[in-house]
Amino acid sequence: MVESGAELEAGVELSLSAVADEGYKFVSWWDGNTEAERTYTMPAEAVTVSASFEAEEEPQPDLYVLTITQPENGTITVTMAGEAVESGAELEAGVELSLSAVADEGYKFVSWWDGNTEAERIYTMPAEAVTVSATFKEDVANETTGTLAVTVYPNPSDGLFHVEVGSAVTAQVYTSAGRLLQMYEWEEAGKKEVDLQGRNSGTYYLRLIKGKQTEVIKLVVR
Repeated sequence: MVESGAELEAGVELSLSAVADEGYKFVSWWDGNTEAERTYTMPAEAVTVSASFEAEEEPQPDLYVLTITQPENGTITVTMAGEAVESGAELEAGVELSLSAVADEGYKFVSWWDGNTEAERIYTMPAEAVTVSATFKEDVANETTGTLAVTVYPNPSDGLFHVEVGSAVTAQVYTSAGRLLQMYEWEEAGKKEVDLQGRNSGTYYLRLIKGKQTEVIKLVVR
């Protein structure tokens, strides 16, 4: 080993070795040579031997685009570690996302784009771009057990509906938001009327009740 300050003859051969610390890499010697291990011939003059190093760049993980498509009749949200994730975000594969689907009033969540039927779920980002979406549908099933003999026409209409019932029933008319608008006690079978003229166009619900039987019919006002 040759110490700094040693006096050497011109022409002697020196073995130079440059070893970088962890996290750094060798760049070059003072004379521009880029071989970390080299042989150097002592010139007929004083020489200062030095080398330069630089920090190694950490490898960057691959990122994949997450697109969020907001559906009709509901809202979906995506969060990561409690923070909202926006559509178009670039994420690493393997990160965990919290997905939440909330239906608008009068609708219910059906499923996510991948067939999953949990409205609240954890989703692991794959090593590819993903488009997150969900489907919703009208929620009238819970009100309908449907075996009553009833006919409604015309439907859609301008607001006046003819209803033919096969027995005495109680009739209730609701908005799509679930607010009771009208109530009828039809005490015998026959032709009846539900008058929604003057109401805003849209969807309403006619609920017919006879004992433990219930049927719900969608009324559409043009």
